Formats: sequence, structure tokens, C-alpha cells
Amino acid sequence: TQQILVLLFRVRFLAPQRHQAWKWGPHLNSVETTEKTRRVMGRKMLTVVSAVAFLLMSLIASAVVLIFDNSSTGAAVQTDEIWSEISAEAAGIDSEYMNVFYQVTGFDAERQIADVTAYFWPSPDLATYYSSSTIINTDVSVFVDEVGGAGVYRYSAGSPIGGIVIKVDATNPYELTRSIDSNYPFDEYSFVLYAQAGAGMEDPSAAPLPIFEDTYTTAIPGFQLILHKEHEESFFDPDGRQPDFPLVESAIDQRVSGLAMTTAIVRRNFAVKIIAMLVAIFCFIIALSLFYMTLQIMKRDRPPSMQVLVWAAANSLGLIQIRDLLPGKPRIGIAFDIYVYFPALTGTLISTVALFVLWTRREDWQL
Repeated sequence: TQQILVLLFRVRFLAPQRHQAWKWGPHLNSVETTEKTRRVMGRKMLTVVSAVAFLLMSLIASAVVLIFDNSSTGAAVQTDEIWSEISAEAAGIDSEYMNVFYQVTGFDAERQIADVTAYFWPSPDLATYYSSSTIINTDVSVFVDEVGGAGVYRYSAGSPIGGIVIKVDATNPYELTRSIDSNYPFDEYSFVLYAQAGAGMEDPSAAPLPIFEDTYTTAIPGFQLILHKEHEESFFDPDGRQPDFPLVESAIDQRVSGLAMTTAIVRRNFAVKIIAMLVAIFCFIIALSLFYMTLQIMKRDRPPSMQVLVWAAANSLGLIQIRDLLPGKPRIGIAFDIYVYFPALTGTLISTVALFVLWTRREDWQL
């Protein structure tokens, strides 16, 4: 009788439970598996989207620098629209004249001095041409405006004429308002290049030769160069140049008389400005992230752990080295330091000290 009752109990109560477990168990397991799959797929999708977004942002940033740094407004070397109109051909001169080619090789923004190489190239009837110099057939003398140096150079018949390396003071003839390196990276400078040539060994102004300038300047590292052919009397006229002033004709006459005047404007190129702005943004990111972490620990939302101290110290030391990333190595004390670097560095050091104090003094840091 007892065996029959046990058998009936198993059939009545245990069998339905097993049936229900068999019926719903696989379904519950499939739901959990689906949720896990969705989470895994979500993480993979987030990773793919982040990688694609990073790649697109990098390509866009590179394209922006490439487009603007090589556009008509960002080319490394530019000349004015009348550059080709002021020449020996336009003046109708085909003999007994001098060309001078300028190559601006560097610029010291702190001292405001340009490094220039002037190549005097006589007309074919006055010299024999070679690759990097000429052999003059007659006595000539030339003058270049420079800081230090001889200024006047004399060449006897049969001697070679090579490049004259000079330094030119950026006297700011255009009166540019940002003509000081404290405005980095938006500083800009201007200077004047003068050249004269004369026949014989006397002063070039005694028997002047017509002289016309040109350029084969390559890119100056970190700078953009804009060259203008000018007319001296009207350029420095206190009353200003009238709108109808015949600039091309007057400039040609001045060069036929033996004086060439070229003005140059030097400013930071687009790539330098972008890098400086990115460095400024990175400085603020470091300072703000450390300030936010310090605030979270003070509110007891995060523990003052040793990892946070190491991270804060690494950021502080990294920020000190970040300034070296600025192109051109600007001096300490420029506007970038006053408005970006020093505030960010001060805030970073204060946050680091605050984190250290919280780590050493707080005992109820457990969340």
C-alpha cells in the first residue's frame, strides 16, 4: 500500500513540475542568451563606430590643413598681382641691366630679423652664366640693405658673383599691429629689401644700372611669405598713395634709375596656428579633467586612491612638456603662456596637491 501511495504521489506532483521545467527552461535560457548577444553586439558596434569616427575626424583634420595651408591664401610664398608687370621686358630693356633674386631662408621672430640670400644676376651681355654664379665681364658694384655686413660689394672684370648672405631688420613698414612675438601664433612682421647696381668700382649710385628683382624663395619653416614690388617715394609719402597713382609705371622708372624696392610680410602659416590651438585645447582638457576629478573626490563620489594620484602626477609632468610641442619654440612669456599655459599649469598643480591632501587625510573614503 505504501509503495502504491508513493507511486501515485510521484505521478501526481513531480511529473508536472518536470514537465514545466522541461517546457520553460529552454525558453528562459534562450532569452538570457539573446540579451547577452545583444550586449556583445552593442559593444562591438560601439567599437566600430568609435574607430570609424576617429578615422574620419583624422582625415577631415588632415584635409583641412592640406587645403588651407596650400590654398591661394595659405601658400608658402606669394607675390602681388603686379609682380610680373614690373620687369626688364616690360621696361623694354634687353641689355646692360642687373637682376637680383631673393631667397628668404629664415626668420627670427624674437629678434625680428630675416635671413636672406641675394643673388645678383647680370644680363647676358655683361656676364657668363654658370649654375650657381656668374663671371662678370666688366667692373660692377652692388648695394644691399642689411644689418651689419659691408652693404656695398664690388666685383672686377673676370671675378665671380655669387649669393650674398644678408640679415634684414624687420622695421615694420606696413605698421602691422601684431608685429611682436607675444602675439604668437597670430603674429606677423614686415620688412623692406633694397638693392642697387652700378657700372664701375665706384658707388652704385654714381653710374646706376637698371635693376629688377625676382624671387625663388622656398618655404620658410613655420612661416608664410608675401612679397610686393613697391615704389619708394609713394610708399613712404606721409599724405598716402592716391588711388589713381600709376604704381607700375613709377616702379619701373625707379628700377630703370637703379633702385629696386621690395616689401615682404611674414606671418605664421596655417599649420602652426592649428597645432598651437590644439595644444591650447589639450592644456585646458588636462586642467579641467583634474579639477573635475578633485571635485568628485571632495563630494565623496570617488575614492582618493593611489591610482588617481599617479594619474594626476603624470598629467602635471606631461603638461610641463606639452609646451615644447609649439612650433618655432616661442619664448616664455608670450600671450599663449599668460592666457593658456600658466592658468592650466597652475590649476593642474593645485588639483594635484588637493588630491594628495585628500588621500593622506581622509579616512572615510570607502564608498
